[in-house]
Amino acid sequence: MRKGLRTFILMFMSFFVAYTAAAETRIRLSGEEHITLNLSSAENDNPVFERYCVWLEQAEQLEREWSVKLQMPDGGMVLKPSGHGSTDVPFEFQVQQQTGGPISEVRPESLVAEGSALTSHCRNETGAFLIRVLPTKSFELIPGGTYRQNLKLKLNVQGLDPVLTEIPVTLRVAHQVAASLSHSELTLPRFDGQQSPVAVADLCLFRNGGGQYVVRLQGEGEGSSFALKRSRGNNETLPYNVHWRSGGQIGESLQPGQASRLYSGSSFRDCRGGSNASLQITVPAEEAQKAMSGHYQDSLRITVQAR
Repeated sequence: MRKGLRTFILMFMSFFVAYTAAAETRIRLSGEEHITLNLSSAENDNPVFERYCVWLEQAEQLEREWSVKLQMPDGGMVLKPSGHGSTDVPFEFQVQQQTGGPISEVRPESLVAEGSALTSHCRNETGAFLIRVLPTKSFELIPGGTYRQNLKLKLNVQGLDPVLTEIPVTLRVAHQVAASLSHSELTLPRFDGQQSPVAVADLCLFRNGGGQYVVRLQGEGEGSSFALKRSRGNNETLPYNVHWRSGGQIGESLQPGQASRLYSGSSFRDCRGGSNASLQITVPAEEAQKAMSGHYQDSLRITVQAR
């Protein structure tokens, strides 16, 4: 009886020691659980690095070979648009082994970081590295919207099974438009008694990603009406018409405050030295014939809204 009892105790102790040894080699990869990039202008399209660390969960220090590799994300190295009508945004995965150190690009199935020792915390540089996701398409060429992808980092530790960590990445790109006029002032020709006075201004409408926009035009008159006011007089006005044209489209005559149909802006802020829209002001001849002689003027407000 004594002999049997002794055997049972030895077997129990052997099992307990094996369980403890496994717990001491539990290793984790941790850092930002979700990487969010916000682009609102061309000036802030340089995201910051995020710090990650490989560390021990239940031991102070361990000499063990380890490495982290980048796996190919689903769909490739691109951020996918959440909605329809937008294209993928390619990105580059970059790594720094320490703050202020050299930056290197890492391609799928390539090494992100490696080492031969680990500690139980991430307060020092042991097991630590910095990563960032950098869109390779400039802000001007990316349509406004939200884009997503999951990074995949594979942690390999000597003597342990590999661990795959997914890090969601979200890119938010602000909708932005900008308008520049060829002339800040339009001067209508003197009425000759027959032809309707006409003046035309060319514009460059920028829309990031070359996306669509809506335009509204408003005058200074009552109810934002299109009416020239006589500089010296008793509130005499002279109505005018506004015609908007964009690209190769026919264009349309707009009423005060009316939202135009959708137009496409340029993905270049200067339209490469040209224009992609025009504004035509016309005073009907029958109205000009009834007007008192004098100088008439108005301010036309152009509102461009991204869609």
